[in-house]
Amino acid sequence: MSTDVFISYAREDRARIEKLSEALEAEGFSVWWDKNLAAGAQFSKITEAELKGAKAVLVAWSRASVESMWVADEASVGRDMRRLVPVAIDRVEPPIGFRQIQTQPFDAWKGEAGAPEFRALAAALRAIVGA
Repeated sequence: MSTDVFISYAREDRARIEKLSEALEAEGFSVWWDKNLAAGAQFSKITEAELKGAKAVLVAWSRASVESMWVADEASVGRDMRRLVPVAIDRVEPPIGFRQIQTQPFDAWKGEAGAPEFRALAAALRAIVGA
């Protein structure tokens, strides 16, 4: 069974991503992010398999993630599979190679399921996931 949404993010943003993951799960999406790795797991192998198997790749652009080569690599896979859904959790410009894909501003989101930016994200993900 493939995951609906793979979340790519920078470690520094973990607390915000946990809140976002919980909100997406409450909407009925299955979500994978590296929090789900078991101790002793082969990080890169499992991450790559989850990334390639996901129906959508949600990248969270932030001050930290725009500097991360890991996040850029994961976002590239999502973009190349035409499954990328980018959000900006800080007021940042996505790196070169990702600026031609509409990025949902998400820096004002406080965790509310009814917030317009969250509703727009859920709709974008449903369009890709097919739910």
